[in-house]
Amino acid sequence: MDENFKILLPQIVELFMRYGIRSMTMDDISRHLKISKKTLYQYVDDKNDLVVKVFQSVRFEDECEVKKVITAEQNAIDQMYEIVHMVSGKLQGIHPSIFYDLEKYHADAWRIFTDYKYTFIHQCISDNIKKGIKEGFYRKDLAIDIVVKIYLNNIDSLFNNEAHPIKDFTPYKAYLELFRYHIHGIASEKGLEYLTKKLKKESAKTELKK
Repeated sequence: MDENFKILLPQIVELFMRYGIRSMTMDDISRHLKISKKTLYQYVDDKNDLVVKVFQSVRFEDECEVKKVITAEQNAIDQMYEIVHMVSGKLQGIHPSIFYDLEKYHADAWRIFTDYKYTFIHQCISDNIKKGIKEGFYRKDLAIDIVVKIYLNNIDSLFNNEAHPIKDFTPYKAYLELFRYHIHGIASEKGLEYLTKKLKKESAKTELKK
């Protein structure tokens, strides 16, 4: 990938996240980037190609960040919380039509997103559950594949704003609630005790920042 285009990618990601994908024309994008549309077309074939390259970049960045969390020395509940905190932070201010635009108008980019979810994220959640079982934070009787599928389906449902609009919660609060729901469903007594203490500490930190 051209180095000049790599420099522009974060700005394009921000544009899509703020305004949505469909609403941003190539003219709009080039104007925001302060380059000519001709220059933009030196890097991509068309808008669909641009969206694909943008979400390839987003996927690579997200995978790198999640891998850093996974390789850190922490227990399964802390690991899961860090991933949720990272993801929810990225969702702050995201345009509500992003996933709809991807699925309906940019099938190639949508496949990148779904493949990321059903391969990389699937494996991360599966590994986290196995880790938690070994540590005694999660129950030993869990059907791991089923639990992972339920978790991924809950993510889909959570951000399906057409079927289940969430008007009173920020993406951070919604994702944190999913985290609590998930851990409560799989945690052992030891895990639930640890989770309660952790959430109290996190709540106290939030209050101090206010």
